[in-house]
Amino acid sequence: MSFAKAELGNLSAVPQPVENPAFENVDMQPDDWLLVSLVDGRQSLAEILGASPVSAEQSLEILVKLAKGGIIVLPEAEKAVEAQDEVVKLELPPPPSGWPTPYEAFQAPDLSVAGVDPAYIKMLAYYHAHLGHVDYYQLLGVPRSASARDIKRQFLKLSKIFHPDRFFRKEIGALEDVLGAVFRAVNEAFKVLSKPALRQSYDQAPPPSAPPPQQDWNRPASVLVTKPAESEAAIATQATGKRALLELLARGKQLEKDGHFLEAAMLYREALEQRQSAELMNRIAECLIRLRQDYEVAEAYARRSVELEPQVGRYWVPLAYLMELRQDFSTALQTYEQALTLDPSNQAAKLRRDQVAQKLGVHN
Repeated sequence: MSFAKAELGNLSAVPQPVENPAFENVDMQPDDWLLVSLVDGRQSLAEILGASPVSAEQSLEILVKLAKGGIIVLPEAEKAVEAQDEVVKLELPPPPSGWPTPYEAFQAPDLSVAGVDPAYIKMLAYYHAHLGHVDYYQLLGVPRSASARDIKRQFLKLSKIFHPDRFFRKEIGALEDVLGAVFRAVNEAFKVLSKPALRQSYDQAPPPSAPPPQQDWNRPASVLVTKPAESEAAIATQATGKRALLELLARGKQLEKDGHFLEAAMLYREALEQRQSAELMNRIAECLIRLRQDYEVAEAYARRSVELEPQVGRYWVPLAYLMELRQDFSTALQTYEQALTLDPSNQAAKLRRDQVAQKLGVHN
């Protein structure tokens, strides 16, 4: 269960605004103001989540923050329904056009998962059924003349929708493998089309084959969505070769520096497949925090990082900050103190420690 949903009521319930709220007592961020504007006393939680410009997880976190700050009133926790049984409507892309099997004629598998919107399952199944039968441009939903900027923008939209971490710690059965296959395909399409040399070679390869009228849900999913696998492997080998762990780490750090936190996190995850590393896990946690999403996933990486190397002070800082987001300020303060015990010169830990101490009325 997410941090926020444990404290919320049924998603059909309607949160209420507070008359003359004391905004000066809350550290309001831009996204917080957007959520406040949606709480009008008429829209349900489900409607607010659907209209929110940020993810459902982020929106729920913000709503709890606003409630604790006395800005809004949320449904009572005792009326809550377990998150596993809640169905949150997810923002889905328009059905792809021009694919071999029309979306309207596609028959999704009879697979029901608690808490997962059936419309999401159909969309996921549709993408999965066409892996190997649409090209990278079709998969990303861009024309063959698309610029690198347009390709990246569309990739970020799809990666957010089909990222496996969306259902972190949730039992989704057969969906897990299918979701992973679709995400890897979208990621592979982006990596090829965003590199001029790979894209040029890709454009010269034969088109993909058409799929049969109805795909078998249980068929093995191909990670590559076009051409014979050996052709794509040859392209990748010729243009880039196998990237070493250090190269992945260096590239990830540069992406972080440039503010491309999602791409950096993806590279760090790729590097983790080669070696379990506390440094990589810490960096993934920091990237997710900066993206302001997937806080549960960030916490899992942060905890694993300090488990592997508890003597490194800076690894404790993301974990402490996540405790702040939980509004568990006592634990956050203790965790910042631990970071400073190990690394007294850590200015970020010192600043956050002092701010949390002030909230708690503790004098250092």
